Amino acid sequence: MTETSNYSCPNCGKPITEQEVFCSLECENTWLKREAAKATKEGILFCPKCGDSELKMAIPGLITIWKCPKCGYSGSLAVRDGVMRMKISEDYEREREKGENSPDGC
Repeated sequence: MTETSNYSCPNCGKPITEQEVFCSLECENTWLKREAAKATKEGILFCPKCGDSELKMAIPGLITIWKCPKCGYSGSLAVRDGVMRMKISEDYEREREKGENSPDGC
């Protein structure tokens, strides 16, 4: 009697072990390209901390973790709204400037 896996590759659906995320490197690369294209098609993603548009996919999955190279943010939240992005970016720059002008740097 063979055991059936409760886990499957998110790209091709083949059974995988609990420790695996994808069945092969090829499947992982295909899935990452598709997700990046889908994110671009749905709209540009912005960092919710600084408003930068250079978010990188740090950990793919059902809940994707994004990483911002500008401010170091790491999390599952990303912003698509351009107006909100501008407000976030302005607030971030203002706080950063205030911190640089502060005697203790905080």
